[in-house]
Amino acid sequence: MTQPTRDTTIATGASAGARTGAITPVRILSVVALLLILFIIFAPQPRSDVGTMYSSYAAGTGGTRALYDVLGRLGFAMSRNEKPLTSPPDTVSTYALIAPAQPLTSVEEARLLGAVRHGAILVFTADNEALADSLGFELSPPTDGFYSLRMTTVAGGNPTEPYTSPDPLTVFRATLPISVTVTSKSESGNQAFLWLDPSIRGPAVEKPPQVDSIQRPTLVLGHQFGRGYAIAVAPAEIATNQALRQPRVAIAIVRAIQFANSAASQRSRSNVVTFDEYHHGFGTHADMVAAVEYALTETPVGRMTIEIIAAALVLLLAFGVRSLAPVSIPPVSRRSPLEHVGALAHAYAQVNARTLGTNRLIRGLRRRHPLGLPRSLPDSEYLSTLRYRIPTVSADVDRISATLAPNSPDSSDHFATIGAAVANIERAFQE
Repeated sequence: MTQPTRDTTIATGASAGARTGAITPVRILSVVALLLILFIIFAPQPRSDVGTMYSSYAAGTGGTRALYDVLGRLGFAMSRNEKPLTSPPDTVSTYALIAPAQPLTSVEEARLLGAVRHGAILVFTADNEALADSLGFELSPPTDGFYSLRMTTVAGGNPTEPYTSPDPLTVFRATLPISVTVTSKSESGNQAFLWLDPSIRGPAVEKPPQVDSIQRPTLVLGHQFGRGYAIAVAPAEIATNQALRQPRVAIAIVRAIQFANSAASQRSRSNVVTFDEYHHGFGTHADMVAAVEYALTETPVGRMTIEIIAAALVLLLAFGVRSLAPVSIPPVSRRSPLEHVGALAHAYAQVNARTLGTNRLIRGLRRRHPLGLPRSLPDSEYLSTLRYRIPTVSADVDRISATLAPNSPDSSDHFATIGAAVANIERAFQE
């Protein structure tokens, strides 16, 4: 009786091991290592070009430090913004957004536009198409061929050009090519501060001819926007340190800011000019690697997480690494159905299970021929009903009832006798 149970247990354990064999410590460690490699590959890397172009910190040819210093020398209160536009800028000051290396988000653009509507002055490069379109500007190429900074006219008249030696580098800086200009979608309220004039060639003209500046390709253009003022600069290269060696550009931008201060409908205005440096890479930016490192090393929960991960890895190594090769378990052969019947009979005989065996035979007979009796009725009542309904099997019923008696004599062939009686009853039901 114990042998079949042992075989069933072994088979069940083998099948459970086969089901859980897909999850092993080696595979878990492999997945963890793969995720770590993917995290290192796709993690954001620090920018290598921070502060090299259009930044007021950069003093090279591509920076805007010269414009920042010129405004400071002329009495403006200069500052730099190194934070994201989580709130609208000051509505009584000037905000300079010169060709940001990182584009503004839609939320930041909305806050900047809201500040200009409420009275702020914005100086920006029109290469930001979304911002330029919202402010009513657009870019257009020059229409009359090649232009350079030497062919510009500043509002209020051109200054006297200083004497320059015929140095090729100086000539190149003075003849910076103009590839794009800025125009306004508004038909009125525009004020040009620097425009291209193809009639100015060769030496500078002390008194340039009076022309309608709006009809010329414009480089610095402004107009009223709500209660504030927007000043568009195009192309962005004319705001760099290299181009500001030509004084007309600096004078035009300064006069544009001065004009905007008087035109903006704010009674009390400040002379603060703020250069945006956050979108050139300065300040604190979102960094996933730094954030994860801070969370894991500088917070109690993070340090506890590291300890749990380390303990889990040690546990995986303890389960995954074996000092000795595993011993293979030989497969267990299962018995055939006939061998199971023999083993069961032998087990019943060892424990003298005469009554148990007889009850099993009667239960099978009741299952096949219930006679309409409830299951709760004892076997003795079932046998009495069987004797009453089928009188021809009375002898077989008496033989079965005698076997169930507590003090009935034990014989070696009682199972054969009971089996023959049950077979006679089955035949009677079929007849």
